[in-house]
Amino acid sequence: MDNSKHFSARSLFLAVLSLGLIFTEVAPAQVTLTQLSQDTFTDTASQHATEVEPGAFSYGSTIVTAFQVARIYGGGGADIGFATSTDGGTTWTNGYLPGLTIYQGNGMSQAASDAAVAYDALHNVWLISVLPIGNNTSVAVSRSTDGLNWSNPISVTKLGSPDKNWIVCDTTATSKYYGHCYSEWDDTSQGDLIEMSTSTDGGLTWGPEMHTAAFDYGIGGAPLVTPKGKVIVPISGFNGDVIAFSSTNGGKTWTGAVNIASDTSHYEAGTLRSAGL
Repeated sequence: MDNSKHFSARSLFLAVLSLGLIFTEVAPAQVTLTQLSQDTFTDTASQHATEVEPGAFSYGSTIVTAFQVARIYGGGGADIGFATSTDGGTTWTNGYLPGLTIYQGNGMSQAASDAAVAYDALHNVWLISVLPIGNNTSVAVSRSTDGLNWSNPISVTKLGSPDKNWIVCDTTATSKYYGHCYSEWDDTSQGDLIEMSTSTDGGLTWGPEMHTAAFDYGIGGAPLVTPKGKVIVPISGFNGDVIAFSSTNGGKTWTGAVNIASDTSHYEAGTLRSAGL
């Protein structure tokens, strides 16, 4: 979300005053914030009281969010946390994904990052895509039928050096590929080569890693599915371009990317870590 395009009544009032205009009455916007989770880890590797990089998805009255907990300086967090509401955001239940890291359950990874959430309506399963970080960084998914109780991670890929994973499912019942879920990431060991994988059984198993027809490179993809089942993946390319590629056959093949926009960005002061993304 581009927060620069969203203004409160107060900020609008101040902006108008700067032009020499006066409002007779302005009511400041009232926003109620609900805390969803809190870092409860005590490990020495983490910078505590931190929960960052949230992802979220909603379907019906259920909202599932996922995020890094207890940020580790070298990358990722001590685990991926979740917060789920089954009543449209009125009340929330939170916890940690099991089996991911050495800090929670029987996990083997030293950290976990890049949480993204999807829902497979055909198989009635929620999926959180994660990036377990360690000696063999991979892409994995945790599954849940209620958004509250989660499985141990299921591997999507262990090849290369994945980064910036994302996930989406086809939730349109009339789509030819209803129930297909698509995972995207880039392989940093191959210069950020874009990779895709497809699941047709609710995330239990995943197909082979597939690249685009043109062997495109990029980072930060966010796949989406149109109502007729076409998958479109916009992603940050290189040379200052935003690119996109697609599949019309349920993820069996992926087109070469085309340029859709130019990317203009700048680095922030204060050594903030954001880069072009």
